[in-house]
Amino acid sequence: MNIKMLSLVVIAAGLTSAPVFAVTTSFQENFDGVGNSLSLQTVGQFSTINGTNVDVIDANGDGYFDAGHTPGALESGHVVDLGGSGGNPFGQLQTSVDLAAGNYLLSFDLAGSQRAGYTTGTTTSVSVGNVTESFSQLSYAAASAYQISFSSNGTPTVLNFSLVDSQNGNVGSLLDNVSIVKSNTSPTPEPNSLFLLGSGFAALAGLARRKFAARNA
Repeated sequence: MNIKMLSLVVIAAGLTSAPVFAVTTSFQENFDGVGNSLSLQTVGQFSTINGTNVDVIDANGDGYFDAGHTPGALESGHVVDLGGSGGNPFGQLQTSVDLAAGNYLLSFDLAGSQRAGYTTGTTTSVSVGNVTESFSQLSYAAASAYQISFSSNGTPTVLNFSLVDSQNGNVGSLLDNVSIVKSNTSPTPEPNSLFLLGSGFAALAGLARRKFAARNA
């Protein structure tokens, strides 16, 4: 095998050994389409349950945060305060997502209360399908990204965020950037990679034909 043919074989092998994995987003909500408002029972693709409510506030501070809060330390746009308003005892936010059978990854950003005078922290319970986890945030803690792996059997999957512990029912955890992606997506080469792969094999075939013709001339 000459050097040119060997190079093409190496290129083709490299393309087949390094596929690009496709990522399918099945659900996404960042609450930026919801204006600042208190005592809400519907926010984006979520609704509250059990008679609770939530607030939607400006992540960069608009009077709901303590004056000492650093603007931009949390998120941009809007976030959900799971504490709600009006004596509401801890907001419970829920939605149902249609998912095909398979493995998935739930991602979300969560922060503790940003309001003055509350130093005991908050605890939020997150359930998706048959998986439930609890997350605790100290007051004034910056937002952190969390992930939960779960599986779906092809039936509607219930997603729930519930504030279960706080110093005050109106002062709660802050939620943002909720998404669900399918985590077992099969490797899918990019279109350009497919084109290059096809071109490489076509060139190999051409070289083989010319070599065969030369031997039988």
